[in-house]
Amino acid sequence: MSDEKIKQLQEMGFSQEQAANALKVSNNVLEVAIAHLFGEPVEQPQENKENTQLVPYNENDTVQISNPLDIPKFPSYRETPTSSNGGWSEIQDEELIENYEDEDDNDNDDDLVDQWTNNSKQTSSETIFDYPQAFTRLTEMPPCVLPKVTGTLQSCLISLIVTLSQIGELRNVFFSKEFDYGFDENWYTPTTELTVETPEKFKDNSFYRFVVEIQRIFGFLSPKVSNRSFISGENLFKSLPEDFAIDDDDWEDVIKKVHRYIALGSESILDKDLTLVFLSQVESNGEETTDLSILQIEYEARNLNLQASLNSLIWNSELNPVFTKLGLLLTIQMFGGDEDDDDDGRCQALSFEIPEYFYPGIFTSTYQEIIAKMNQKKLNATKERSSITTKLLGFSSFEGKKIKKILQNSIDYLATTDSKEAHDDLKRLSEKVQNESLALNDRLKFVNQEYLKMDVKNPDNILEIIEKEGLPPPEKYYLTSVIISDSEYIYKAKHLTTTDFENEDWLYIVIDLDHNNKVLEYRTETMSFEALQLFILEETKLNRRQLILHYVAESSLQDLAKVPEKLVEFFDKDNQLLAEEVHEFNKNNKENDAEVSNDSSVDESFLVSHSETQSL
Repeated sequence: MSDEKIKQLQEMGFSQEQAANALKVSNNVLEVAIAHLFGEPVEQPQENKENTQLVPYNENDTVQISNPLDIPKFPSYRETPTSSNGGWSEIQDEELIENYEDEDDNDNDDDLVDQWTNNSKQTSSETIFDYPQAFTRLTEMPPCVLPKVTGTLQSCLISLIVTLSQIGELRNVFFSKEFDYGFDENWYTPTTELTVETPEKFKDNSFYRFVVEIQRIFGFLSPKVSNRSFISGENLFKSLPEDFAIDDDDWEDVIKKVHRYIALGSESILDKDLTLVFLSQVESNGEETTDLSILQIEYEARNLNLQASLNSLIWNSELNPVFTKLGLLLTIQMFGGDEDDDDDGRCQALSFEIPEYFYPGIFTSTYQEIIAKMNQKKLNATKERSSITTKLLGFSSFEGKKIKKILQNSIDYLATTDSKEAHDDLKRLSEKVQNESLALNDRLKFVNQEYLKMDVKNPDNILEIIEKEGLPPPEKYYLTSVIISDSEYIYKAKHLTTTDFENEDWLYIVIDLDHNNKVLEYRTETMSFEALQLFILEETKLNRRQLILHYVAESSLQDLAKVPEKLVEFFDKDNQLLAEEVHEFNKNNKENDAEVSNDSSVDESFLVSHSETQSL
């Protein structure tokens, strides 16, 4: 395999691996390798037993063309270090993926299920709230808000509010006013009815208490405010307006309601308009405009990554959708696959890569003219590339035989005869073919580079053209959370993580349940974005679970608000009460230990005396 040919292909924009593979499957014929890389249809060589050459040829001169598929390999999650921050119980790295390793071991799976069921039955009468000593937050432990049970509207609501709590735009709005927050020494438990005084002007406003409880959770999930490790989300659930809860709500309904009620509450209580945060608009076929609060992607429409999925969803649709307005928060619901499809292989699990950020603005009407021009230039480049490739293949082979080799063998043969004129004619023809091939290759390099630059599937190409056109660039949208389920989610909380590892500003929350979905305990893990990305790759490769992604405009991430003074006072009072409870608990423990020690001494003395009596 020629290094020079690999270099030529690299100059055309292909990687070294792509170039080497293409040359390998094309028997080191440059022109055929180019056609292979471009995906052009190439005529397979036909066996021809009749020798029509001037001189004999070898079978090795035959051109072989094939198109094998390259299968990418993804790194394992276990290769990336993370640190456990604990919680009520700690997560070990192996626990994150331990279920993957035994997936095909049915007997082992049954044992695990039986063990889990037995443990759940034994401990289902107790919950994490029955252990007051667990309430104190350790320095390295991030806070957590827990539901009573999962698989309910309450648990879905809490996972959404928690993951939204670190968005600067929302924190700035919800901390813009302060209210009465009430107080009860057991306010953090799921059984306590916390009384909050409602101002006269909000007596008939069903959103007042809802806003207050969101403020309380946002405050609890703020750095250096509360010393508690976890609280119940029951007060938030009880604050919901009556028309919020419907038994048959699914994730889509809950997300829409949360967005709507946060917007209505902020407008009626805080005098702030959050419509621009949640609401996007999409125009179809240049006519109908639709409000959009969730961007949904069916499982069958998933590609290997988010950008490719959006490219397919938007640019391959017959509706020709275009965003006419982008909300500052984009909620993307990636539907899970149907487990019943396992039997017929219709829906194989695929690894899915989520980016740290992307540019949804390229799908807006602002840049549609640029996109159209790029597509036209790409089409022109495709046609010219096809024409050049066809010519190059014509110069390269004929009926499976290499023309260059045929000519050279013929020239060498004629040089041994008296046919000087024929020899010179063939030599000039060979040089002309070679020069023409070089010129076509040079042109092909240029056309291919233009083709790659006009590929709108690569957002960097669009951004480059936007910059050249002098237009304002689209805004970056950063990932802020990934919800896998109401009991398992990951969100970015830079100021809530304290680890010995740099860039571990993502919190992974797992809530452990009994057989009735009752919350027993929780676990937390801090990780970097790279670890998060690898974890999702592993998770999606082996499972067809739904993913809910939150992407936020860069301008909305900045958190400038301070926790309201009255809310700080609420938590200061609770922190003091917690300290007293811990002190009293430790004191009682010491006294109990002392009593146990004294009882042990008496027992030992009695045993010694009894032993001595026996010996006498």
